Parts: sequence; structure tokens; C-alpha cells
Amino acid sequence: MVINQEIHKAATASNGIIRFYDLRDWSECVQEKIEIQKGCGKITKMHWTADGSILTVACSNGYFLGFLTIIPSLCSSYDVYAGLLSSLTEVSVVDCSKNNNVIAKIDLEIEPSFLQMGP
Repeated sequence: MVINQEIHKAATASNGIIRFYDLRDWSECVQEKIEIQKGCGKITKMHWTADGSILTVACSNGYFLGFLTIIPSLCSSYDVYAGLLSSLTEVSVVDCSKNNNVIAKIDLEIEPSFLQMGP
């Protein structure tokens, strides 16, 4: 089990499944579960980055896995269109006037960098 106070979550590992829990009410975040392939072996250690954005997992068969648990928010809009970062290397363009219909997906050559502004 690992806990991250920054994002108020706990992660537990059992039988090749990582489950996440909200520390505010201890409810399971059912949609966020991660299943590890059996060939990786048993999960032996987990570690979260301080900001909770990446969960790393070590397995008994030598696998070392990293999971992005928080995708940074990046968006822009013009008229009825919005461009949203949908993964670290993809931007989706949606038409907000038509029930947020995705009209295009654009692959990025590199991951965008993010600056965090201080107070």
C-alpha cells in the first residue's frame, strides 16, 4: 500500500490488481483500477511521485512499470472549438456546439512541458 497526501489517494496491490481509494471517505475509485499482466510476476513495491502524477511499480519478474495517474490539464479554445490534451502526446479538437463531438486528433512529436507558477 502507498499513500499520497497531495492527491488524497491510497493505492493497494493484490493479485496483480492495483486499486485506488479516496482518503477523504475511503471509497474505492473503481474506474481507476490497473491490472498487471501475469507475466510481470507479483507486485513487490510501489512508489508515487510527490505530486501524485506517476505511480511506479516493481514486479518479481524484473519488470518496472510507470503509470501516469494524473494527466496535466492543457486546453485552448476558439469560437465553438476546444483543443484538449487527451494524452501526453495527443491533442483532441472538440466541437462544443455539437455535444463535444471530437472532430480531430493530433499526435505530438514531443510531450509538452508545463510551468507551475508560484504565488
